[in-house]
Amino acid sequence: MYVWGLYVDMDNFQFSYDYVKARHEELLKEAETERLIRKNQVKSPRSFNGFRFILSNLGKIMVNLGTSLQKRYERAPCAQCTQSGCKN
Repeated sequence: MYVWGLYVDMDNFQFSYDYVKARHEELLKEAETERLIRKNQVKSPRSFNGFRFILSNLGKIMVNLGTSLQKRYERAPCAQCTQSGCKN
């Protein structure tokens, strides 16, 4: 049989069509399986990122507060310690 000027053996054509159709169905099943797996995977909740942001800023605030408290209440060395080098 000739199709568009090319000879096509109908037996081989039917075999090729069946193979391609079966392969296509197989690929569709694999794609559907992968889609379902991705859909059902546990995702981290979006609020966790906001929670991380809040904790990060809270940590920075606490460090700054601690630094300012150390500066405010740091003991100034007494005159005796600066002269004699005592470690009180």
